[in-house]
Amino acid sequence: MKVKFLSCLCILIVAAAMFAGCGKTAGSGTATSGTSAATFAPTTPAPTPPPTTAGPRKQYLGLTLVDSSTGTRDARKITAPANSVAAVKFTTDFIITDVDYSCPTWNTTGGGCTISLYKWDTDYATTVAGTPVYSETFTDCADNDTQILELPDERAVAGTYLAALSDGVGTIGTWGYKDADLMDDPTAEYFFNGQPSTFYDDVTVNGYSWVDANG
Repeated sequence: MKVKFLSCLCILIVAAAMFAGCGKTAGSGTATSGTSAATFAPTTPAPTPPPTTAGPRKQYLGLTLVDSSTGTRDARKITAPANSVAAVKFTTDFIITDVDYSCPTWNTTGGGCTISLYKWDTDYATTVAGTPVYSETFTDCADNDTQILELPDERAVAGTYLAALSDGVGTIGTWGYKDADLMDDPTAEYFFNGQPSTFYDDVTVNGYSWVDANG
């Protein structure tokens, strides 16, 4: 009986020791409060893109034919005599977008005219006998309005041209200068009804050239 008691006691002691050891192991170590910081791999910088090469751009230009600081400003009609034509030959080194005439009507209404642009060919007569590069008729022109012939589609590239104001309706004409100096094109030539003229019509030619945007 005593031996059996001792055996049971030994079993209880061993069990108690094992239980105590398990508790100690489960509770060992250092507790950490909060959230652990995440660790990331180093980021590889994005490659630098190559420089962008821009395409050509438009450089807007203009051609003023008469030096307005010289000569005497005046106006002349293309309806007296009837069917008169005021014209100017000029040369540009750019694409033409428009040709502008300053047109008085002497305080009248209902005036009209046609502006035509011809590629110069040999002489005045040969040029106007050809087909214009572009032409437009203007009606109900107000006194001293600027009539603008707008050319589409880059159809008038750099070169020598003749601009003509014609087909006057009612009372209409062009402002200009007597005894003035030529300005941007010293080779320009003025005509009235096909004959050389010393009255210089106030005509402006506008356009552009293509240039390197990176230049």
